[in-house]
Amino acid sequence: DMENNFKIYPNPSYSILEIKTDIPNELFYVAIADIYGNTILKVTLINMEITIQTAQFASGTYFITIHNDKQVIRTEKWIKTP
Repeated sequence: DMENNFKIYPNPSYSILEIKTDIPNELFYVAIADIYGNTILKVTLINMEITIQTAQFASGTYFITIHNDKQVIRTEKWIKTP
């Protein structure tokens, strides 16, 4: 189960969001959506980690989805603080 191979933090947070995995040599894609299902950002997780600048996001609840070419691996609720 790859779901546990990812860390998404801090949660809640204001200005940055870190996503890391311990799975090497595989591309993962990250989508951040608001509570209405609108995709706000799509990025590729390269070299096992990414830092996303989030200060420009409106405060509220978002959903972070991590997937590869085959499947959705994890979806997690994330809170953007004011």
